Amino acid sequence: MTLAVPRPVADYLAAEQAKDAEQVLLCFTVDGLVHDEGRDYRGRAAILQWKQAADKKYRYTMQPLSAHTHGNEVTVRARLTGDFPGSPAELNFPSNSQTARLLLWRFDHDESLSVRCFS
Repeated sequence: MTLAVPRPVADYLAAEQAKDAEQVLLCFTVDGLVHDEGRDYRGRAAILQWKQAADKKYRYTMQPLSAHTHGNEVTVRARLTGDFPGSPAELNFPSNSQTARLLLWRFDHDESLSVRCFS
């Protein structure tokens, strides 16, 4: 499903679907941050290591379900299905629609995911 979303989010979703860690990496600012499983991964080198390790540890797919716009904010709802605890999980991806790169990608134990973008 193709959603009308800001470019950094669309690029991330495409890279995620392709399972292309290098392309995922390019979606983030140089000092971007991923928070997953209680840990922070700051900067592109750390984000690349996180993505490669996550892809090795879990087999999963991400299916975008919907996108909603409120002012400059866009929220994408997606279903993650795979061999991870809590699967399947439907998560919300809030982001700013006026941006060029992802600054923060956060997975929380309460099955929420937040994204902040930075131009």
